[in-house]
Amino acid sequence: MDKNELKSKLKQALKTYDICSKIYIEYTENKLFQFQLTKFASMLPDKGKVLDAGCGIGRDSKYLSEDGFDVIAIDISESMLEEAKKREVKALKMDMTSLKFDKDSFDGIWCMASFSDIPKSDSKKVLKQFYKVLKPK
Repeated sequence: MDKNELKSKLKQALKTYDICSKIYIEYTENKLFQFQLTKFASMLPDKGKVLDAGCGIGRDSKYLSEDGFDVIAIDISESMLEEAKKREVKALKMDMTSLKFDKDSFDGIWCMASFSDIPKSDSKKVLKQFYKVLKPK
């Protein structure tokens, strides 16, 4: 698959998320990954700063915020961001391949399911972006 085909497929996926956000909410809002979130939170400092990369409707961001963390959520889907903001989540439109945060900004990055939506050709770029914005250790 060439680069143009890949970009086209990514645009199709984004359009699908925008169209199906209400259905997505219905099926995922109450399916919290509490064990995974609790394990993740246990590795962070109290009131640490967390990036929820690919936040979707903000379900996990809200959970982490309620647990005392300073959470910034990002997604590229406008409709998903609208839903996240309804949950009082600090949500920004941003692509994981080009994070607009300073170096060493976050204590942790939560990226539960969105990494699988990244084209394989961009996976190293995303990981480098994550590494850049994570605090040492």
